[in-house]
Amino acid sequence: MDPVFDIVSTVIFLFADLLIGIFATFLISKAFAPMFLKSKGLQFLKKGNAAASLLLVSIIISVALLCSDTIMTVQQNLHLAVQTPEPERTGFVASIALFGFLQVLASIGLGLGVAFLSAKLFDLLTKEISELKEIEDTGNMAAGILLAGIIVGLTIFVKYPFSSLVEFLVPMPSYTLPI
Repeated sequence: MDPVFDIVSTVIFLFADLLIGIFATFLISKAFAPMFLKSKGLQFLKKGNAAASLLLVSIIISVALLCSDTIMTVQQNLHLAVQTPEPERTGFVASIALFGFLQVLASIGLGLGVAFLSAKLFDLLTKEISELKEIEDTGNMAAGILLAGIIVGLTIFVKYPFSSLVEFLVPMPSYTLPI
């Protein structure tokens, strides 16, 4: 293996991961308020609603947990594909990049879906209190901590099966490297 290639590809992946993280955080921030708190933008920040901020942080962590394995799988497969002999290289790299991009988007969607479903289902199961309303109206930290924990916990439960699914769906070059 060429050490210069390894360093250059690592730096490229670092910047790509940073861009994906910024995009995911921006998307989550824009989708979060209307989906959960029915507020425009991030108005809860102006009100100093720490419970709503904690809930947003848990969703960002949830998406990051799901995206991290997806990104790692895509990067490993791209690294292998670049070393493929030239006639097949372009096809492998293009298909891995396309499927990888779609899987990262699916990871973001799944993270938002896990957060939304877990919050809504827990809200339905506890009929005597509406956690989302408590967080939105009063900034109830206890409700925020509870929902944040539920969201991160459920994400951890679905992380492995989702990662396994990603490994099957992202194409991998069908050859072995000489040792």
